Amino acid sequence: MLQKEAIWQELERFNVVSGGEAPLSDTLDDLSSLLNLVSKRTQTDKPYALGSVLVRQTAFIFVSQLYILSKYRLTWTGNIKEIRVLDQEISGKWMPQWLFPEGSWVSAANDADVISALKKIICEDCRNFIKDVAQATKSSPSVLWENIWGYALWMYVQLMQSDENASFARHDITLLLETEIWQGFESRSPFVKCLNGQTPEESMAAYARVTCCLYYLIPGHDSCSYCPRLSKDKCLQD
Repeated sequence: MLQKEAIWQELERFNVVSGGEAPLSDTLDDLSSLLNLVSKRTQTDKPYALGSVLVRQTAFIFVSQLYILSKYRLTWTGNIKEIRVLDQEISGKWMPQWLFPEGSWVSAANDADVISALKKIICEDCRNFIKDVAQATKSSPSVLWENIWGYALWMYVQLMQSDENASFARHDITLLLETEIWQGFESRSPFVKCLNGQTPEESMAAYARVTCCLYYLIPGHDSCSYCPRLSKDKCLQD
């Protein structure tokens, strides 16, 4: 099995770190404190903009686990609520790291294990976090889900372009787009609408959002190059 240290080193590309003593910083469970931190760093008090920024940054927590699952068929056993934010800015932009607590990486030995891991990472942990953020900031869940999807799509397409990891990545993204894995959580996969009828590869090749991430509401930011150019009111609707 891949050494644990090598896994964490590989996950640094997702702004995920582990090891050492945890600083006295907010955990993922301290939502109010996290939103206050986002407000301080972005200089905005618009709650739905804060919610979008927070989910775009925390997306790495979930996508990093999906990455290791697809690439190595390993899943993390730690408690997501104990993940801490390491506050930092890079070139004037808030770019936090996420400090994972101790936890083992265990094998997802068969398809049942993979499905169980996907449900835990996305249908449970990620969905619960999105629900909490949406409620606290009066945000559209569709916007928040697409914030997760943008990074997940990028990660999966990269793996699908690699001969070594293509089959696992394609298998996993297909599962996340199917209704079956979401039974008991959502009526359908919230990611389907993000593809807008395209394949993952087609969507990534000419990436464009179907909802607005609301970054234009943050001082000093304009609309993203892949903004759907929706009206402000429509951006906030499911």
